[in-house]
Amino acid sequence: MLSTDQEQKIALWLNSLQLLTLVVGIFIVAVGIGRRDKALDSAETSIVELREIAAEMLRAQLDNVATDKVQTQRLDDLQRRLDRLDN
Repeated sequence: MLSTDQEQKIALWLNSLQLLTLVVGIFIVAVGIGRRDKALDSAETSIVELREIAAEMLRAQLDNVATDKVQTQRLDDLQRRLDRLDN
């Protein structure tokens, strides 16, 4: 049998271990949340950058379409001039 003093020491030791376990658990959860937040921030930055790239690509494509239209008009004009020379 254990004396009351020894039982109190064991109980204090167990309570201390429980408190330590709780603190470590809270720390691990906090670190996990921090990592998740960092990953979300990184993903958000990438999404913003991709959105900007997509917008620039759309602008470039629209410029190309406009340039193609102008080039087609110029080629059509040249073709008409050549047709006039042939006749």
